[in-house]
Amino acid sequence: MSRGDIASHLKSMKLFFRVPDMFREEANAMLSRAHRVSLFYSLYYLPERSISVTEWVWKEKEDVEGLLSDLDYIKELTPITESTKSGKKITRIYIMHAEHPPLITELMKEALIDYHCFFEYPWSLTEEGGTLYIAGKPESLRKILHLLDSVPEADYQVLSISKYIPGGRGVIGALTPGQHRAIETAVKKGYYDIPRRCDLRDIARELGVNHSTVETHLRKAEKKMMETLFLGEEANVLSRKKKK
Repeated sequence: MSRGDIASHLKSMKLFFRVPDMFREEANAMLSRAHRVSLFYSLYYLPERSISVTEWVWKEKEDVEGLLSDLDYIKELTPITESTKSGKKITRIYIMHAEHPPLITELMKEALIDYHCFFEYPWSLTEEGGTLYIAGKPESLRKILHLLDSVPEADYQVLSISKYIPGGRGVIGALTPGQHRAIETAVKKGYYDIPRRCDLRDIARELGVNHSTVETHLRKAEKKMMETLFLGEEANVLSRKKKK
């Protein structure tokens, strides 16, 4: 059976969730310090623990030490880029080592091991709530929803269920955090609508950068996404050839 045949039996589900009261203290520890926390890649993922590439958009200052003292489940937060500042917002990429709370561990065991589902990225968490992607067979995704319904604290909404495309979320994963923020904001504000509901300067104001930066991010993001979708592995070969 080809990869396409296998993928034709899979679906990708996007969920929005509000933070349950039982995790409100932990969420407040993060969101009192950060506007947004995004998980872009998972380097190592088990139900009990994970190592991930994350982006933190701090509100006024980077307070890693205070965050770690308030959150038992985040064990390490190691910066791998320099900080960038826009107004009072400070953005930085970190490797995050986490040990999951017991309830999350149990949910992950059922989702990943019992139901044979897997996660796609990016995920994000803001004061409004969080979004995540999970993929698997349709019957497995239905089991996930039944599992969530069995948890009284779970407050979620299914935003979409679509055909799983191998590497489809990888198209997004190929973007830098800046490119991802730019294209996500452009979509949400209607830049790609007909007629357009915003321009580059509107997106720039939203992100706190100049419009030429937004234009560069969008053009590079669009190029990466089109190459990944239509050229696949060939795009990687072409990219390596160009660098020589």
